[in-house]
Amino acid sequence: VAVILCVVLWLPTGNYIDDFSTVFREDDASLPGDVWTFLVEVMKFHLHVVKFKHGPREIHLGMELTLTADGISFRLSDNRRAKYVAYIDVFLARDPPHGAMTCSEASELGGRLAWASNALFGRCGRVFLAPILDRATNDQAWNRLNHRLRRALQWW
Repeated sequence: VAVILCVVLWLPTGNYIDDFSTVFREDDASLPGDVWTFLVEVMKFHLHVVKFKHGPREIHLGMELTLTADGISFRLSDNRRAKYVAYIDVFLARDPPHGAMTCSEASELGGRLAWASNALFGRCGRVFLAPILDRATNDQAWNRLNHRLRRALQWW
């Protein structure tokens, strides 16, 4: 449905379970009402008003979406970025000067970063996820960070 809306309404959209987020130019003042009418009355979506987010700048699932005349931009929200940095710093600070991370911690971190990586970098961000996911699947690895994993964490 989100793809149809993108094509019909020429809007970049995201549809996540019962949430609907879209960004649009500020000069389209009637657009939110039109989209709401289309979704609820025509498409028969069961949306709550509080779940219907719209505007030229929105934060959805920890991502900040901004629409300008130049295009749409995605970035991690300041709050989400601060959480990720603090979480990664814990691993880098363990067992100085090497750092440490267990398999389960690597799995959790890989999951947290996968969404951000795909949204921000597409396929390019996978190179910095690979060492984290390798650690997550290798239960024989030492907890100490190897050079490749440490560099990947520092990049994030």
